Amino acid sequence: MGGWLKNIEDIYRSHEKELSDLSDEDMQVALSELNAVQSVLNIVTNPVVTEAWEKGQKLTVVGWMYEIEKGRLRELDCTFEKLEDLQKLKQ
Repeated sequence: MGGWLKNIEDIYRSHEKELSDLSDEDMQVALSELNAVQSVLNIVTNPVVTEAWEKGQKLTVVGWMYEIEKGRLRELDCTFEKLEDLQKLKQ
């Protein structure tokens, strides 16, 4: 659990100012979204993934979030389909 919690703590520290203005419930949702997005970023910057794209292999990485309370799966705005999509990270 320690590794998972450390990731959330790091995300919280990185976004503490924006998160501090939210209600507890909204903060939990925002942290979950930010964690999912960070996970996608970790995947798409992994050398195995970037090398696959460099070789022209078809590979799509999409961030999704499952809201247990609502029984709803929703796509987050973080989809990567090719090496050029990594330019989004530099904006």
